[in-house]
Amino acid sequence: MLGRRLYLNEEDALLLLAKLHGDGIVQSQTDLERGYRFAPATPELERIWTELAVVYARNLIEVSTLIHTRPVGKAKMLAEAFVWRKEK
Repeated sequence: MLGRRLYLNEEDALLLLAKLHGDGIVQSQTDLERGYRFAPATPELERIWTELAVVYARNLIEVSTLIHTRPVGKAKMLAEAFVWRKEK
């Protein structure tokens, strides 16, 4: 189900979940086969992910663009954010 929601194939979704598990963001569900739940390992991780959810909800297009942009494009977007432009 996660893979379909993120437009990933099953193998990539499982790799992503394994990474999130290793990073302490999700825990495996013992009562479900290959199931996971959001369970940050530290209060700091929970705070960061909670803030990300708020930002994502308010800026869906911008955050999605940033996530799906290649690293070179991300650097360019960040650099352009600091360019001073004259108002017309």
